[in-house]
Amino acid sequence: MPRAPVAACAALVVAATLAPPSAARGDGGVDYFGKRDTTSVTYRRAKPRTLNQRLTIGGLAAGAVLSLGVGVYFHLDSRDAADEVSADHGVVGTWTDARQATYDRAGSSGTKAIVGYVLAALFTGGTIAATVMTHPGDEEVVLTPGARAARPLVTPVAGGAVVGGAWSW
Repeated sequence: MPRAPVAACAALVVAATLAPPSAARGDGGVDYFGKRDTTSVTYRRAKPRTLNQRLTIGGLAAGAVLSLGVGVYFHLDSRDAADEVSADHGVVGTWTDARQATYDRAGSSGTKAIVGYVLAALFTGGTIAATVMTHPGDEEVVLTPGARAARPLVTPVAGGAVVGGAWSW
């Protein structure tokens, strides 16, 4: 094995180990020196949607599922009717009015299946659009400690103790 790549890798490891640490950023990054206010905690959370927004999204999603179910039902009916009159399934004899009715049912059910699938796609698109358009955004929540300080809790048990704490915001 050549020694040059091994020596180069070893030199990089030594250089990275001996390099001085980078300075802390002053742009709100990690607080290395403990200069931030520690009396409150600030975080962001998503605002909840209103009842009407949730009902709209749920109704559109239910419409998509229902339309998809109708499409699948008529798709399967169309396939079964087409199989009944297909020459591949051993249909022998004259073309009767009953076979013509089955043939017409296959075409009609196929059209209804397509309509069901298109409606399901439209409802799905509406659900996605409503979900995106009704996004309420985020809110900033600031938690400040209450008047009571943290209270340590120590409970002796057989062979030791259980330590915990309680505080209020």
